[in-house]
Amino acid sequence: MTRQNSASSSASMQWRFDIVDERDTIAFARMIAPALQRGDLLTLSGDLGSGKTAFARALIRALTHDDQLDVPSPTFTLIQTYETKNFPLIHCDLYRLRDPDELIELGFDDLSYESLTLVEWASHAPEVEGRAMLDIHLSLKPDISPECRVIVVTAKGMISDRIKSVMDVVALLAPTGWLIAEREMIAGDASGRFFERLRQGDKTAILMHAPKPFAGPILRDGKTYRALARLSDTLSSFVTMARALRNEQVSAPEIYAVDVENGLALVEDFGIEGIVKDQEPLSDRYHEAVAVLARLHSRDLAQRIQSGINEYYFLPAYDLEPLLTEVELFLEWYHPAFSKSSLSDDARAQFFTIWKDLIDPCLRDPQTWTLRDFCL
Repeated sequence: MTRQNSASSSASMQWRFDIVDERDTIAFARMIAPALQRGDLLTLSGDLGSGKTAFARALIRALTHDDQLDVPSPTFTLIQTYETKNFPLIHCDLYRLRDPDELIELGFDDLSYESLTLVEWASHAPEVEGRAMLDIHLSLKPDISPECRVIVVTAKGMISDRIKSVMDVVALLAPTGWLIAEREMIAGDASGRFFERLRQGDKTAILMHAPKPFAGPILRDGKTYRALARLSDTLSSFVTMARALRNEQVSAPEIYAVDVENGLALVEDFGIEGIVKDQEPLSDRYHEAVAVLARLHSRDLAQRIQSGINEYYFLPAYDLEPLLTEVELFLEWYHPAFSKSSLSDDARAQFFTIWKDLIDPCLRDPQTWTLRDFCL
């Protein structure tokens, strides 16, 4: 699948994708499924044979979490109902609809307001078509191949933001061949990022969602914790540093695809093996981890790193302010967890004085890159 273009307006948003084969159609439907909610009305449009049935079947199976579910076409019954975990689902095919009043007799209005509604051939009932929040239009591309399709997604109103997040992922994965991969959520870190492991045969990759972080409250000197600790707010800095570390022969994830604007990256999967086994440290891995730090600290590394054509990322100085901000976490988290008493102002001042005396000599040494959160 490849994205051709996208456009948006305040009233609606639209995306256009090329579909290579039915596997792409199924993958596309599965990706949209989690974004749908009770009360949504989705229409499928397109000529006979354009793939509406395959899309509908894949979407219903994804919503019911049953890959083997029999999904008959409601061509003659007009309405077929299903139960999902979160809401009822109705599937309508209006191709043989003779009179819109037939829908009233079948209780369509009452059902659709309480359900997720999927309608094929909604053009045969203009009132239903006008209520659609999301339209999936499929068309053939016989000049390319019999299997090739074009999908145009049009979202209107409040559903647009939900669908946009899906379309952003589709646009990222489509050119890489990872669109049809199985996806599972995996444990994240203490940041606002979250991660999915993509699995395709014996290959895996990590899809990283990195929304713009919340700034947080002002702590002191008009600065938030992120500002005091010199934390970056952009995905581009992560990508730049990962590539820079790889250039220094340090293991960092390869970046397969990235969408900085929407906070998405497809990166190399390092697997699930860690540095501990059976609750015992693996000494060779600890040794290699420390050796990485030694190698970096033995090199004269640039503060200005190229991030694109005529674009550079400047590493902020990791000086006294961020270092004292980090050791302060011991007072905020470690001490309260292990002591029932609170520290006096004098004790806190003494704590910072001790650490400042320890840090100052380090700052007089040649500066190099610091791997933050290098936890052993």
